[in-house]
Amino acid sequence: MTRHRQPALDQVLLGLAVADHPDGATVTLRIVPRAPRTAFAGRYGDAIKLRVQAPPVEGAANDAVRDFLAARCGVRSSEVDLLRGHRSRDKVVLVRGLDAVHVRSILGRADGAQPRA
Repeated sequence: MTRHRQPALDQVLLGLAVADHPDGATVTLRIVPRAPRTAFAGRYGDAIKLRVQAPPVEGAANDAVRDFLAARCGVRSSEVDLLRGHRSRDKVVLVRGLDAVHVRSILGRADGAQPRA
């Protein structure tokens, strides 16, 4: 199985799309469902474009977003909440327990690896 390398997201985009929240950090996303694979796809205005394999049916795409961000940020899926956009392509997602600086650092890495503490 070939592992696809995630593109690095530029720091300007991360500064616009990732913000501090009292419970963690929020990430503003534009979702493209039914993609060939789940991966970041660059910028959409002030949001990060995220392609997901799942269709936008019965919450499948929302679950895929939650699972992808949880895996990428190294947290449990239960620590990733959808704040806005349950039925929209434009979403704001909360990653609990991590501040915006940490989330920007993780998402800015091309390989998707966790930075060492």
